[in-house]
Amino acid sequence: MFDEDNGIFPYTRRHAIVEGVLVDVGETASLFFKVPVALTHSLQEELTPTKWEMHRGQSYAERLQDVLRMAHLAWQRSNENAYQISFTVRIMTFSPVRHRCKLYLWLLSDMGEDGELSLTIGFPEDFRRS
Repeated sequence: MFDEDNGIFPYTRRHAIVEGVLVDVGETASLFFKVPVALTHSLQEELTPTKWEMHRGQSYAERLQDVLRMAHLAWQRSNENAYQISFTVRIMTFSPVRHRCKLYLWLLSDMGEDGELSLTIGFPEDFRRS
């Protein structure tokens, strides 16, 4: 919370999830990870298929599992001890022609406000400070 002595307001992961900056994907992520996992809002939007894509068999759930599967492989290759891991995922898009879109993503690990490890997946630009 706000500390009046020094004017610091810690912005926690919990705040980011409540405000929609991060999206908790813990239930699906539990298939791959034993720690809390969140996506950045912009990655969630990219994974959400358009109506056109849904009519062609694309789904958010399948795209999310693809991202989590590739993140898990990258996490394992890092021996589960790196702070920032780069990886790529290919998803099928239809805009208007069918093609594979390559997403360049980061997996960041951090100790949460409760001292437990948590992971966040997003685009590199989602993590850059302005």
